[in-house]
Amino acid sequence: MPTIETVRGTFYYKDYRQDEITHPPLMLIHGAGGVYLDLPIELRKTMQTIALDLHGHGRSSGSGRRRIRDYAEDIVALLDALNIEKAIIAGHSMGGAIAQTLALDFADRVAGLILLGTGAHLPVNQMIIDGLESNFEKTCQNLIKWQWHKSALEQYRQRGLERLLQTPINTIRNDFLACNEFDIRERLAEITVPTLIIAAAEDKMLAQSQSEFLAEKISGAKLAILENAGHMFPLEQANQVVDIVQQWVTEKFQ
Repeated sequence: MPTIETVRGTFYYKDYRQDEITHPPLMLIHGAGGVYLDLPIELRKTMQTIALDLHGHGRSSGSGRRRIRDYAEDIVALLDALNIEKAIIAGHSMGGAIAQTLALDFADRVAGLILLGTGAHLPVNQMIIDGLESNFEKTCQNLIKWQWHKSALEQYRQRGLERLLQTPINTIRNDFLACNEFDIRERLAEITVPTLIIAAAEDKMLAQSQSEFLAEKISGAKLAILENAGHMFPLEQANQVVDIVQQWVTEKFQ
């Protein structure tokens, strides 16, 4: 049965439904201003899956972090608390930055990487950072417009907006400041674990070229591009994402 608990202030969802799964656990890390539901927990049906609300997000305590590495250290602390030696780390957007940082600075805890709609450098338009203080609700509305593909269901957009508005302003702003300072382009060649990269052809937040750069610099990385999808493709095209991830995990770890 699924487990929903809090460890040291970090809320997480864990599902080890299958008794005989040979791959390492899959850790899902959401993006800026997000919650664990922003990634397809449908993966739990065939994989050992853990998804969390980052510090200061959703049901986790705190006020968020100001550096990507601080979030990475939180993930290590959760792995320690769950007695998990190594995990496949899947991160979307800012979560992908956290995943890459783990692979670089805590390599002994990472069995593989799944990088979703992310990059090695995540510059943020200053209008977003300023707007979160000057007009929070309007800026969140704009973020939803940029994050979701035009074909996305309105109920998904509305749910996404509600989640953003429920997140403290300082938490979201710190997320974007942390993203803006993140730049590991010169270190990508140091990543040696099996890596899957998934991108959306119509992502308005992170261009497809960001994912192509990751695939070029990380040895042996596999790249998949989803058509007719935006930045929130893990939810927009959840079934496709699940299929791609499951096939890759089977190839690499079973």
